[in-house]
Amino acid sequence: MLLSSCVSPKVYRDAVYNLEQVSIECREARKQLRSTDQRLKMVQDSLAMLAPFIPLLNKNLPQPKPTCTDTNSGARAVWMNAFDKQVLYWLNMARLDPVGFFNRFVKKQFESDPTNSYLRSLQVNMYAMKPASALLPDKALYEAALCHARSSGAEGYVGHGRMNGQCQKIYRGECCSYGAEGPIDVVIQLLVDEGVPSLGHRLICLGTFSSVGIATAPHKRYGNNTVLDFR
Repeated sequence: MLLSSCVSPKVYRDAVYNLEQVSIECREARKQLRSTDQRLKMVQDSLAMLAPFIPLLNKNLPQPKPTCTDTNSGARAVWMNAFDKQVLYWLNMARLDPVGFFNRFVKKQFESDPTNSYLRSLQVNMYAMKPASALLPDKALYEAALCHARSSGAEGYVGHGRMNGQCQKIYRGECCSYGAEGPIDVVIQLLVDEGVPSLGHRLICLGTFSSVGIATAPHKRYGNNTVLDFR
């Protein structure tokens, strides 16, 4: 006896359609799983970055009086342009009033991206740190920073290496910002320090240095770059 069976074209089309829908749903599920894994990793990274600072929150830290409290210390530095004076102003504000600066200018960004480990660790840092003295402008550091900003900007490279042999390395700490639109954006970019596991820029900006040279120049790749040389 011969047995045979056939499927109508409609049933076949429905089966193919259902199979495609299942495939689409599987792909979406895999995407969501990857996204969940990424968020979990960010939380784990955040916890790792926060761990050294959490004990500081449980201490009654003394609040020493900074030796310099002039946020506008660059006002009389005639060699600086208005943009760079504003960078110094916002940086001094962050140093003198870390909690107030974070709450006024960074908190909204953190609330909109609460799993960002760099924003979370910045909150912990700025809530726990002692106020630091305002930085004073230094002309020699400014000239060194300007030389590097112009050289790296013209050539379109990034980093601390001097391709121009005339640019001096007289700093003890250096930060370079790329593509920031305004003076406060330069400061926030360096404080968040996203993508830099060592948080080197943040530690320098909020550290124990007393003087700084700040210079901004056009940059071939990023539109502009600001160099901050500290001592």
